[in-house]
Amino acid sequence: MEKKDNIEKTLMSIIENIKKNRKLVDQNISNLSIVFNIIRENIENINGENIETIIKETIKTIDNNKEVEQLNVIGIAICTYCLPVIKKEKIINLIVDYVKTFPNEFETEALISLTIVIYEFMIMTGNKTINKQYYFGYSNMVLNKYSTNEDIVEYSMRLLCRIIKGDEVLITNIIDKQIWTMLMTISGKYYNNNQIQKYLLRILNQIICNLTIKENKELIIQYYLNRIKESEGEIKELLYNGIYYCTKQSINNNDFINSILQIIGEELKEDKENNSIIIKNQILEDTCVICYNLYLNEEDIEKKENIKTLVNLIKETNSTNKIIYAIWYALSNHLTLNFVH
Repeated sequence: MEKKDNIEKTLMSIIENIKKNRKLVDQNISNLSIVFNIIRENIENINGENIETIIKETIKTIDNNKEVEQLNVIGIAICTYCLPVIKKEKIINLIVDYVKTFPNEFETEALISLTIVIYEFMIMTGNKTINKQYYFGYSNMVLNKYSTNEDIVEYSMRLLCRIIKGDEVLITNIIDKQIWTMLMTISGKYYNNNQIQKYLLRILNQIICNLTIKENKELIIQYYLNRIKESEGEIKELLYNGIYYCTKQSINNNDFINSILQIIGEELKEDKENNSIIIKNQILEDTCVICYNLYLNEEDIEKKENIKTLVNLIKETNSTNKIIYAIWYALSNHLTLNFVH
């Protein structure tokens, strides 16, 4: 308790000094640097009201010295560290308004990263004043402008992934403006960054059902098929999940259908022969639903039998999963399931 009191006394003493001398730029740079270092190491020991006071006075000081880059840098760093402990929406909005008016001439890659973190926090907390269209435009602008910065690409993709979730208007924008092709191109530069790849796949999985141009859908399906064999973990799950979304609608390209069935068959066979864990849990369930959807849309008798064979293999791999069992039972008895597709 004594340590907490001492930390807060020191902080508030510095803030009082800043309030009295807002025009003393060098002194305030030094003071705010001390404030930042204290907050960074002791955020859990600082009273919420004092945090709010620190934010207000920091932004007021910067407003009096907008042209000073170093003050802006320290200010946004303080805001970023304080955000998780701020309860009042008014203070959060004050931070967002400050970030939006950040002088363009001071824009650096480090500051862009901090800004994205602030916007992402707003999305995650469900702030009522969120302008998703603004954040959407911002993330696209940043991705285009800083596509060579891996950290910024990762943060921007994560922000975009959160923004568009369940938002049909923004999903339509991604499709109509061909933003998804830009995302695939940029993400391709960071093929070994699993986080970027996961965010890309989550975005593609959200838009794939809304793609109306056959060639676009086939481009994504081929991309998924090319990656499945070499992928693992969550990325493999997302790929299978994406193919599942594709097969919810009829696929008229026989090459894709054959490739999907071949890949599923090979992985199931390898899984069974080596007693390994290549396909399991959600992947296995999605795989079974993929087979079921393909079966419903298939007219060729031989292919239908091949699909049934795959479903039998899946059921042998996991006979306790209710959806897998239901699909196996339906295909074995020529029944239709309304709850799967």
